[in-house]
Amino acid sequence: MRLLTYNLWHGLDGRGVAFFGELEPRGRRLARAQVQVQWVRQWNPDIAFFQEVNPLLPAAHYFGEQLERDHIEQLDLSGLKLFGLGPPFNLQSGLAILARRGWALRKREGLQLSGEGPRSRGFCSWQLQESRYALLGELQHPQWGRVLVVSLHLHHGLEFDPAWAKLLNRAVHEGELAESDRRELQRQLMQGDIRREKEMTRLLDRLNEWSPDFDLTLVAGDFNSSPNTPVMGLLRGAGFVDAWESANAKIPGMTWSREENAENHALNDGFQGLFQWPKAVGPKALTERLLELIRQAERRPRRIDYLFYRTRQPVKAQAEILRGQDPETQMYGSDHFGVGVTLEKSPSQS
Repeated sequence: MRLLTYNLWHGLDGRGVAFFGELEPRGRRLARAQVQVQWVRQWNPDIAFFQEVNPLLPAAHYFGEQLERDHIEQLDLSGLKLFGLGPPFNLQSGLAILARRGWALRKREGLQLSGEGPRSRGFCSWQLQESRYALLGELQHPQWGRVLVVSLHLHHGLEFDPAWAKLLNRAVHEGELAESDRRELQRQLMQGDIRREKEMTRLLDRLNEWSPDFDLTLVAGDFNSSPNTPVMGLLRGAGFVDAWESANAKIPGMTWSREENAENHALNDGFQGLFQWPKAVGPKALTERLLELIRQAERRPRRIDYLFYRTRQPVKAQAEILRGQDPETQMYGSDHFGVGVTLEKSPSQS
């Protein structure tokens, strides 16, 4: 069974009312979308897990037609919409799962992991702040049996770096920062990790509730977390196996790399999600030093896209990083690289 997880990158800067600013010219965005379709079709996954699909319904339908796959979707970023129209007019982003026709793919739930919305009532939806969802579906695989499939996109925020704590502790020791201010700054720096842990806990509660009914559970997407963070530890503790680690334990497998994907990452510098202090605490010179460390940390190569599986059946996994680059133009399809996984039953189970 060939699997793919891929963040398609909506390419918006998060600023605006009627329209969000676009980080690249429209012609380039359309060309990039064609790169995505072409290489995904060439890799030919049986099941594909997509994030930042924008506009959600037309894009999911187009991928489904091009790949000859059934598809399910879940909106996670919408703004204000009536019959699919409303501000921001270029934002209707979400999650999608595609699977081979004949495998009876169906949506089980769009599980809200955090945030407020998007709330939907018929043909109307509204959302004014970041929300995170997991799209849960199921299918019937001819060899594996009943399979639960999950595409998710966890909160985009800082991963706490111990180097920041050392800087803050040194500032307290040298009399530059009050202990109460140190605690407040560290609390702010850890908010991203805390939110993602809560999101993952909510998802695992649902998966553990449903797991007895399924022969195989697949969880894939953009976790915005490095491999050794508590967020990933929650999944492993629940019995999930990281397909990349299982197949390539000694290879880092970076899916987010400014060095290799320089053009798209340079465009992405305009995204407003970069960290800003929610509350001014402590000396400005100290917070500026911290901000510089944060910028450096956010630009470092890391693995944040994963595919995990859980099953009682013996499994052999192969995994590779799929860069999604057009061989002629050298354009990459996204600011992320995809992860391709092949799962096979061990011979005794085939």
